[in-house]
Amino acid sequence: MMSKLVRFLCYTLMVAVGFFSTQECSAQGRNRPVPSTRKSPEMAARRIADILAQPLRRRLEYAPEQLDVVFDEIQEDYGIPIVFDKSALDEVAISPEAEVSISLDEISLRSALNLMFKEPGLEDLCCIIDNEVLLITTEDRANEKLLTRVYRVDDLLSTMPRRFNETRHQEDPGTLINVLLRTVEVNSWAKNSTGDGEVQFYAPGMLLVTQTHFVHEKIESLFDQMRVTNQRIAATSALDESKAVAATQGFVLEVDFGENAEQEKLQLTEALKKSVQWSDSAAGVSDDDVWIKVLPDRLLVRHVPLVLAQVETVLWDMNVLDRHRHSRGGGGIDIVPSTSDAGKPANLDLAEDSAAGDDGS
Repeated sequence: MMSKLVRFLCYTLMVAVGFFSTQECSAQGRNRPVPSTRKSPEMAARRIADILAQPLRRRLEYAPEQLDVVFDEIQEDYGIPIVFDKSALDEVAISPEAEVSISLDEISLRSALNLMFKEPGLEDLCCIIDNEVLLITTEDRANEKLLTRVYRVDDLLSTMPRRFNETRHQEDPGTLINVLLRTVEVNSWAKNSTGDGEVQFYAPGMLLVTQTHFVHEKIESLFDQMRVTNQRIAATSALDESKAVAATQGFVLEVDFGENAEQEKLQLTEALKKSVQWSDSAAGVSDDDVWIKVLPDRLLVRHVPLVLAQVETVLWDMNVLDRHRHSRGGGGIDIVPSTSDAGKPANLDLAEDSAAGDDGS
């Protein structure tokens, strides 16, 4: 049986161990960095911009009401900090207690505020995102300093696919930059030698623009309109493709089919179907209405125009087209007998090409 002294010593040791463990944990807790929940200025500004772009959460109905009361309610409803630039308002003799009458619904918060500042007596005002708040100031004060913003424009760039079956594109920001320089406040750009605004492209798909608040709003509006138009064009193109009509096109070949002519013709047919969008682009066209027929000196293809153009590209790259009869992108030729003997026909060794393809080369 354990003596009282031994039990006492064990208890004392346990207490000591617990005490030091607690102290160590506390010390580690003090030394461990506390994760910050505060957002960066850029994230805060982006959040305010996103809220401004959202539809109104409720109807703005004031008839009349003090300006500061209106913005107190907007601040509470949308959870964004709003501050009056009192010194700027004093310059134009507008008080935050000025009254406004407005009735708006089913538009964005930004549009509602812009319309509010068109009310009589408030025409000099505007709102900008500055120092992580929505600042109510004057147009003149807002345009005194240049603001730098980053615009994502990858969807607006002029892109040219290198090949029809490649997904990589070459970005061409020059056209988009020229649009800004020639259509948005032309005299405000340094590249036009008449202003201080700057624009630079950074891959992938970013425009870094330094401009006034007024010009930034015009740029945002322009980009929004371009995106809406792009969506309409895409929708129309998709509709046109769905209504595509199959056509027959002939391609004169410079091919010397060997002893296994039928097998080589079959291999050529299969190679073409695998190299173009044979099935994907046949929407609205029945399988019975698309085909390939290989003749001794020519190829007949029936499909939608997109695939016919792809077939021409593949045949050109395979070096089996009669180039005296086909110009690049010529869209095929009339189906007439070939009388040209110029040049030696190519020997189409599809079996060898097929084996090379199977090896991954």
